[in-house]
Amino acid sequence: MEIERSSGILVHISSLPSSYGIGDLGPEAYKFIDFLVETRQKIWQILPITPTKFPSPYSGMSAFGGHWWLISPEKLVENNFLSKNDLKMIDLSKFHDDYVAYKAVRNLKEELLGKAYEHFKMNDKEAENKLKNFFEQQRYWIDDFTLFLTIKEQYENGTWADWPDSLRRHQSSALDQIRQEQKDRIQYHIFVQYVFYQQWFELKKYANDRHVKIVGDMPIYIDYDSVDVWAHTDFFQLDKNTMQQTVTAGFPPDHGFPVQLWNMPIYNWNDDNVKPRLFDWWIERL
Repeated sequence: MEIERSSGILVHISSLPSSYGIGDLGPEAYKFIDFLVETRQKIWQILPITPTKFPSPYSGMSAFGGHWWLISPEKLVENNFLSKNDLKMIDLSKFHDDYVAYKAVRNLKEELLGKAYEHFKMNDKEAENKLKNFFEQQRYWIDDFTLFLTIKEQYENGTWADWPDSLRRHQSSALDQIRQEQKDRIQYHIFVQYVFYQQWFELKKYANDRHVKIVGDMPIYIDYDSVDVWAHTDFFQLDKNTMQQTVTAGFPPDHGFPVQLWNMPIYNWNDDNVKPRLFDWWIERL
């Protein structure tokens, strides 16, 4: 098979220019694709785009979710989730051109997405049906993910290992109770993922239509405090009683670098009962 030789540029989405504190899936991303086309580049390489607990894109809280910090405010207006006036009211002085003020970005995106969700709830049935269809298509991961985020908020973002035992062990009766008590908040998190993937696939189509491939970087491991570890504890080498890691991923010391411990559990490939389901999980990731 003949493989075409091609070149490209590595720029993470968060590093693109933006008036809103962090690069996103909005106009500047489209301009960057146009630049790649003009300079005859065929590849745009990015870092992981999954949500993280810390600024590092490799400390993912989910193998499947999209990071809401990358949602574009301008695209929210374009898709009728916000008004232009909503953006005019933003105090842009808190943001900087040379670094990301993560706390300010988080607060802004949560505020805008909260407004967008309220606008969405007043929308027509067609929009509601699109959200339902999205949930059904992504049910294999989004049900646990939105529960995970909702429960984390309820327990002030503490790690899942510190939750009450019934929630920590992912017991169906406890989760059903959360679904009933926090129905609107869960729906909000589903909406946020719907918006993220709407913007992501629009951008991806724009790139692919112009013969630009977006090449992603997938972390091998998942952060311990993630929905995937919580929902699939048997996939990882954890103590069955304490749910703590028995071993963790890391990197040995090197010249100028101390030993690194990543707080990421090792996969449980040695268990023949787990292996088929773990393999299926990996296939879904890919």
